[in-house]
Amino acid sequence: MRGPGANDGRTIFAPTNEALLDAYDGDDSGEIESDEIPSDADEILQYHVLDSVFLAADVPESETDVPTLEGSDVTVVRSGDAVTINPNNEDASVTIPDVEVDNGVIHGIDAVLLP
Repeated sequence: MRGPGANDGRTIFAPTNEALLDAYDGDDSGEIESDEIPSDADEILQYHVLDSVFLAADVPESETDVPTLEGSDVTVVRSGDAVTINPNNEDASVTIPDVEVDNGVIHGIDAVLLP
């Protein structure tokens, strides 16, 4: 783990389009309608953002709790090249690691994380 976001940026766990549709497309229309957006969407989005930057290789091989902008922690763990978030709950896997951007890094994940 590199450090605080004020200096080094943030890490975003970005669910794939398929993951978002699986979570919120209740009528199977292939789109998320405004009435399907959860009332706590702001908190859910903030739960996907860490105020520190790390690449997939930086994730420890033992379960480690990391605070989110939402205020609670996500648990991250690495096994070889595979990174899992919240392995004891909804179990999202990093499918697209290490997309580096000017202000941090984005990891594509296969599920929506819920606080």
